[in-house]
Amino acid sequence: MQALQSPGKPRQSNIELLRIASFVMIAAMHSVGWYRHVNTVIGDLNWIFANTLSGIAQGAVGCFMLITGYFYESVNIKAKVRKILLPVLAYLPLYYLYLLVRDYELRSYVQPLKQLVQNLLNNGGMVGIFWYIQCLLIVTLLSPLLKAAIDNISRRTHLLGIAVMLVFFSLLPTVNAATDLYIFQQGLYSSEAATFVTMYFIGAYFRKYPVRMKTGTAGLLAAASALAVPAMNALWCSRWSPFMLFHKGLEYPFDTYVGPFLDSRNLLLIAESVAVFVFFTKLGFSSRAVNKTASLTYGAYLIHMFYVYLTNFFVLHFGWNPPYIPGLAARWLACAALSLLTEYVRQRAVALIRRPRSETA
Repeated sequence: MQALQSPGKPRQSNIELLRIASFVMIAAMHSVGWYRHVNTVIGDLNWIFANTLSGIAQGAVGCFMLITGYFYESVNIKAKVRKILLPVLAYLPLYYLYLLVRDYELRSYVQPLKQLVQNLLNNGGMVGIFWYIQCLLIVTLLSPLLKAAIDNISRRTHLLGIAVMLVFFSLLPTVNAATDLYIFQQGLYSSEAATFVTMYFIGAYFRKYPVRMKTGTAGLLAAASALAVPAMNALWCSRWSPFMLFHKGLEYPFDTYVGPFLDSRNLLLIAESVAVFVFFTKLGFSSRAVNKTASLTYGAYLIHMFYVYLTNFFVLHFGWNPPYIPGLAARWLACAALSLLTEYVRQRAVALIRRPRSETA
């Protein structure tokens, strides 16, 4: 998504490749995860496919914040905020157009606009993805203070700080979500923004102190941690779930999305994001095509939910429902590709508008 690195520094293609992979997995999470509730039963092949793909994809959001922390030296707040908000303003009209078409029976231009604003303020509905933008803005505004702290602390203090933040901003929310004991009530530590600051510090740590690990070993750890998330969620959703001990009021089958392992604050998800990030830092190559494609991912992230909801519209209103697994794969890849193409067109249009008249004459 957002490429928050110093303009003067060349892009690192291995990190840019992770940016692309993370966006594609987020598109999978939003286009496939919804189908764990539709035309499927817990434990059948369709559910296993949707649970596995969306479970692996959950760690992608954390990867983006690790990347932001990895390039922590860049503290041009004004440029960053502008780079974050301008694409948001560019794509809001498309979301409004979708709501206008979806709710055409209301014959109102004002109601869809009210709903769009309400979704933005409440961080839900059509534009619920903008919770990430809020967290990104918070981290961006704090970046000078974060950089000053990172630059002036020792390695031991850095590690201790990460450990403390993981306990308060990840472990406690994980325990609270996995049980109904409510030993730890919801509070500041439950905020995704706090978790993102933690990821920022972890990314910066890897920038200052590169991990000494063979690429093969890093790859095995990344694969194991990625598969652990859907495996634990499957266990949570099973008839034999040990977590039923803490949720005695639940009856099987229950909502497949209640599992704490699909929460961005979950400790297992953070471990997945970190393991995958470390693996990509071990890759060494240079590719202009990868770098160029990666520059599209932030805008593509902003618009990909438009295509996800558009396909949902066809499914719900026109009964268009292709074969399950092939249809989901096609829907996921189409949403990702159309989002990247849309952002490419937007960037080209902006470049054309900004081009001096002497160049266009």
